[in-house]
Amino acid sequence: DTILAHSGCDGADDQYGGVSPPIHMASTYERGEDLEYPRGYIYGRTGNPTRNLLESTLAAAEGGSEAASFASGMAASSAIFQASPKAHVLLPDD
Repeated sequence: DTILAHSGCDGADDQYGGVSPPIHMASTYERGEDLEYPRGYIYGRTGNPTRNLLESTLAAAEGGSEAASFASGMAASSAIFQASPKAHVLLPDD
């Protein structure tokens, strides 16, 4: 099987008939009458359907259960440092 080529291709899109998943480029999402986010997405940088598909595809390709993706290298570095506050980090100075 080709996990990377077929990820998210579970059948044609109900609305338009596309056979591969679309790229969701929205930056903000609609709120419901109760001011909640009924579809689960608040802001594009914190998560969106395209990013969720990327993370699940990477996890499947690597044989893992989850994966994380970030908008920038700085965001990834920040997440690592915040996840391990008592760790020691060695950085070269060149």
